[in-house]
Amino acid sequence: MLAQERTHMNVEEFYNDFASEYTASVLKCNPCYHEMVQSLLDYLPETMQPTHVLDLGCGSGNLTILLEHAYPESNIEKKIGK
Repeated sequence: MLAQERTHMNVEEFYNDFASEYTASVLKCNPCYHEMVQSLLDYLPETMQPTHVLDLGCGSGNLTILLEHAYPESNIEKKIGK
């Protein structure tokens, strides 16, 4: 979508539209993006085995997917927006 078209959107519409392009756009700026996101999980204690995870504002879901793989037995609840 062109920048001039985006000026007529409200904030929610803008971010909903951008979400589909988010990962590709970030990878252009930061080719190590996936490694960066993975490193967030590396800081969690190895002994941690959560039964429930609440991911507030999970956006593109990139971190949520990693959490689901790291903790397959956990109930991962995603909250986007309202």
